[in-house]
Amino acid sequence: MILRYYIKCCTCDTPHTLRISVGHNTSQDHTFRCVKCEEEIKVQMNVDFENVSTELKYIENCEIGYQEGTVTNLDAELPIPSGQLNQDQSFPWMNCVRDFLPLVDKPPTHQTKGRKVTDMHSALGGVFAVSKAWVPLKKAWSLALNGKTDLAGKFLKEYKDFSNYQEDIELDSILFHFSSMLIHPGKRHLFDNAAIEIERINKSHPQEFADFVSYYKNDLFVGHRKKYLEVYTNYFKNFAEYDQVLLYSKNDKKIDGSYQTSSIDFKHTKMFYGDAFEVLTASFTVLACLSNLSKGRAYDTFETMKLSKYITINKANRSNPFKDINCFSRFSDCIDSQIRNASHHNSIKIDTRGVVSYRSPGSANWKQMPYIKYLYMCNEIMLSICALHMIELLIAYE
Repeated sequence: MILRYYIKCCTCDTPHTLRISVGHNTSQDHTFRCVKCEEEIKVQMNVDFENVSTELKYIENCEIGYQEGTVTNLDAELPIPSGQLNQDQSFPWMNCVRDFLPLVDKPPTHQTKGRKVTDMHSALGGVFAVSKAWVPLKKAWSLALNGKTDLAGKFLKEYKDFSNYQEDIELDSILFHFSSMLIHPGKRHLFDNAAIEIERINKSHPQEFADFVSYYKNDLFVGHRKKYLEVYTNYFKNFAEYDQVLLYSKNDKKIDGSYQTSSIDFKHTKMFYGDAFEVLTASFTVLACLSNLSKGRAYDTFETMKLSKYITINKANRSNPFKDINCFSRFSDCIDSQIRNASHHNSIKIDTRGVVSYRSPGSANWKQMPYIKYLYMCNEIMLSICALHMIELLIAYE
């Protein structure tokens, strides 16, 4: 469904006609530039699915309008084909559906007013109102970390009401369920293949594996859990931005260069990749120790160093010990240290056309990529983090 709204830029009074596609979350933010003065405009559309109603909020540099203006198409869950951003009477989502149709054999359907409706979003792993389910889970996670387990249980029950979770109301199980929904279907292989290898390691080297599990629980578990909460929180703080291309990452499908995102809120997303890079590479310690076990060594003994040395090396190199174990090395496919360094040294920026420029500290050469690719990379690293978090939850249950 596409809804039409009139707004006016508060900077130059230019009228805009917004054509907003209704997504699957109860709230969706859209940040774009005025077609005349190029200042940022931000609106928020809240959706009441039960009463089938919407409300548009004028968040930044805009107010209600009363006349037709330049059309701006906004979509919360799919990119826009270049050339259609300001085209009236267009349906940009149809291009994306054509991209995904080969991935779905039999799209699920449901009845709406006596008619069968195909639910492509669900078929592609989309989660209805996922940001709403995140709210009580975040609260429960935080409370549990602070030792308030009884109070955390109250919010875990709320999570069950928002999702299709059917198991015991227990934090680790729900974290596993939530992360599993995020990586389904195309990134599920990250967890599945690593889990198979871990089971093989456990059977082949039970005592050495038990030693590693003890080390993980005593030395890594709590610290990693705090870092995971932080990165999940930062991701969902600006989920509306990442959600524009999330279905592509969830289905392991590259985005054609002819697409662009309708919302560009770079000032709130530019640090995410670098921060997520820190979390993921720090957690590579788990995979590195497992790789030692896989090769017949003690978990803390590498080919040329001990674990105490490994945890001090450059994080960009922490995947080296398991680069020859495919099910582990796939977790590092999303790593780009240049983007991490650029974001952490204020050497990354975006222009009014949505082109991101970045460079390594000390380098005079700027690299460029479209904002849509940056968001895609943010999703890639976030889903890798979710899969690795699931691996750690699996280990914690040993």
